Amino acid sequence: GVPHRFEVAFFSCRLQCRKPDPEFFLTVSRTIKMAPEEILLIDDDARNVAGAQAVGWNAVQFQIGDDLDEALAPLGLGQ
Repeated sequence: GVPHRFEVAFFSCRLQCRKPDPEFFLTVSRTIKMAPEEILLIDDDARNVAGAQAVGWNAVQFQIGDDLDEALAPLGLGQ
C-alpha cells in the first residue's frame, strides 16, 4: 500500500550511486527540482540520515515501532 503515496522512487542501480553517497542525494535534489532544505528523508539507517544532512536535507532516523511525530518534532513537523 505504500507505492500510491509517492510520485517517484529513486533506485541506486538507476542513479549509479547509493545512500549515503552525497551524489545520491544531490541527484535526487536535481531531479525533483527542490532545494535540499525542502526535502525530508525518513530512514532507518543512521548513515543515510547523516549523509542526507551533510548535503542540507532534513533527515530523521525512524524504526518501525518508533513514534513518527516524536521523531519529526525537532524539525517542527508532526501533529
